[in-house]
Amino acid sequence: MIFKNILLTFIGLVLVFRTAAKAYIMLGETRESPKTDRTYSLIDYDSNSYAIMRFDKAMKYAETEVYNRKLKHQGTYISTPDARSYGGVINLEGRIYMLFSRFRENKELARYEDVSLWAMPMRRDSFCIGTDSLALIAPFIMRSAFYRGNFVLSPDRSKLLVYDYEEEGDIEEVRGLTNEITLRVYDNKFELLWSKKVNLAPNPSEKRVMAIKKLRVNNQGEVAILTDYFRNHRSYSLKEVTADPTLFFVGAAPNNFARFTPNLGDLFFNQIDFTYDYEGNIVWFGFYSKHKYYQQAGYFYVKINAERSKVLHKKIVPFGEDLLKNMLQRKKLPKNPEMRNYELLSFRLTAKGELIISAEYQPYGISNFKSHSVLVMRILADGNLRWAKHIYKFNTFSEQLSVFLQHYLQLDGDNVYLLFNQGIYAETGKALAMRLDADGNLTEKNIFGYLNQEAVICPSLSYPLPNGQVFLSLQSRFFKFHQCAILDFRKLFE
Repeated sequence: MIFKNILLTFIGLVLVFRTAAKAYIMLGETRESPKTDRTYSLIDYDSNSYAIMRFDKAMKYAETEVYNRKLKHQGTYISTPDARSYGGVINLEGRIYMLFSRFRENKELARYEDVSLWAMPMRRDSFCIGTDSLALIAPFIMRSAFYRGNFVLSPDRSKLLVYDYEEEGDIEEVRGLTNEITLRVYDNKFELLWSKKVNLAPNPSEKRVMAIKKLRVNNQGEVAILTDYFRNHRSYSLKEVTADPTLFFVGAAPNNFARFTPNLGDLFFNQIDFTYDYEGNIVWFGFYSKHKYYQQAGYFYVKINAERSKVLHKKIVPFGEDLLKNMLQRKKLPKNPEMRNYELLSFRLTAKGELIISAEYQPYGISNFKSHSVLVMRILADGNLRWAKHIYKFNTFSEQLSVFLQHYLQLDGDNVYLLFNQGIYAETGKALAMRLDADGNLTEKNIFGYLNQEAVICPSLSYPLPNGQVFLSLQSRFFKFHQCAILDFRKLFE
């Protein structure tokens, strides 16, 4: 499928509940849906009900299930009367749209034609898509075998960025290799504000020197693009620094195009991301290594003011000796101690501008899915480390079960909550939650074991609710049954 990874946004109201058995969790009924395979997401909720969408394995058929505030099933609605290549759902101020892609294969010319992305409104009474389509990406001819497309919302959800590009390479370890990208910025009513195709290469004659990593759009509709700018070799496996992290800023005006490359030294930067803080400043962060791209010796933190005229903070901070011993499970550190293969999975900003990062150890180059431990860091608004915690967990299963094995991170005031499974089988599996307060003090709680609980929590399908609550999606190990739940972190840690 061309448009595969679609993000979800939603708006909701406060809910209050209590169950007789366990005040901190409410489990819905276990259900079987013969026509659908996996839960996609919570697409809408209010003070009376929740609506979740489920797709079949091919993402061509979808159903919406509605539950009341006690998680009792109220009805199932067919959301997709026609088979299409659906990409997911977006909720904009209570208006729900289904996204789908179209393309036509021309075997004679060995290319795809009429490639496009569309949004179709969903009726609130029936949760079925309507007949009017909005072309987010107009039909075009795709000439590359490596095509990417996605969208992202501004922090205040007033702007929508839709972007796509055709990769110019077949290097397995290098994704997003292209100099050119097409940007389209819409308002929250899908009115096009501006669109342009830009070449990011400093020298337009250079070929295949940029790797696109992340895109964001701010509340004013300006787009920021995070890239790696390759030097001489397009590779992350060499024992030499091959790329420089670079941010581009693109706006509606013809001359609104800027490039920013901080002088961070000759290091191997990896697992990089960025965001806008509450004042519109850009917070840019990630890990670095002194030896390889898939290792981590510490973190870097750069804050740029909203006007992009000044670097407010720039820090490169190595990991402490005690943290490295815990992460590497060594009593004595080797000569050049670094962590390996930690993937940045989540980040949150507190009201004070502090950055919460969580990363997970996922061994590289193996067929089975492994998730061994989690690193949680709290970084002050000036880039200094407040605390870092290593949380050990061990899971090794087939790739198809990976939906059960990653962690979920939620911020509630000064508290950080972590949710994950420590095993998923009946004899040994259990769901755990942890609370890290502002000073890094850790408290652990068992939610339940899987000896008497058939459905397993899918952390990556969890969605925050107000007042420290979280909506959970659960799935049986063989994906035959599914279940919903609401967990109240505050009550759990009373």
